[in-house]
Amino acid sequence: VRKIVGDRQGHIYIQTERGISRFDERSEQFSTLTYHSVTAMCYTDRLYKAVGNRVYVYDQDHFSTVYELPSSQERIKAIHTQGDSLLIGTDRSGLYVYDVRRHRLTQPIPAVSVSEIYLDRQGRYWIGTQENGLFRMEGSQTLRHFRHEDGNDRSLNSDFVHTLAEDQEGHIWVGTYAGLCDYDETDDTFQTYDLPDNEGNKDHASVWSLLCGRQGTMWVGSYFSGLSYFHPNQSFYSVYRDSPHEGEGLSFPVVGAMTEDDEGHLWICTEGGGLNML
Repeated sequence: VRKIVGDRQGHIYIQTERGISRFDERSEQFSTLTYHSVTAMCYTDRLYKAVGNRVYVYDQDHFSTVYELPSSQERIKAIHTQGDSLLIGTDRSGLYVYDVRRHRLTQPIPAVSVSEIYLDRQGRYWIGTQENGLFRMEGSQTLRHFRHEDGNDRSLNSDFVHTLAEDQEGHIWVGTYAGLCDYDETDDTFQTYDLPDNEGNKDHASVWSLLCGRQGTMWVGSYFSGLSYFHPNQSFYSVYRDSPHEGEGLSFPVVGAMTEDDEGHLWICTEGGGLNML
């Protein structure tokens, strides 16, 4: 399971290696929307997916093409829509912004591999990359580029950014190959948090997913260290590990994505054990 999103009608959309499934919370039934390999997915006003170099929208029980990048060699890894803007993150050509109304394509961030596109409550975009750190954009302008600096423990702790989240106080949290960072906007610095069971092992320290829950709790999905949660303003931690017995732990210790439904249930996507609900 690669990603999970939901709408206001009680539907949960699940991106896997083999396509997209939809879960209806009322009927508790799954249905399959597409069997094709999907490289990216998002939900704003409607469900969007990317396959290769094309972006599609789901409407009236079928997918239709929204835009196709000029090169067939492009591979889209992340998408986001906001108003008339379609943001498209690729595996090697950086970030494109397509104006749907004007049919105009721009490329504000070239020649990077985009891993995440995140929109904060101030309307700014945060673009996570593999090996090129973190970009912050407002509109179509790049305002800031953050990189890891050797010897500076207040810099981004890794240039490989997996995921981002915003907490209830407006703080931006960054999950990277090297762990978890909290961005301090007053001086453009980062604080790195040591999560339970990291023990200096970089594979296990890697943060793959983040979610700020309704109660202010930060949920942290990791690579082979399960699921941690803590409150930024309090000193408690807890860890959910994997277990071969259902109901006693996660089905797999790699947590790639999460979302919370209207009833407070946490839906957890694992990289080898399917979908869990907490």
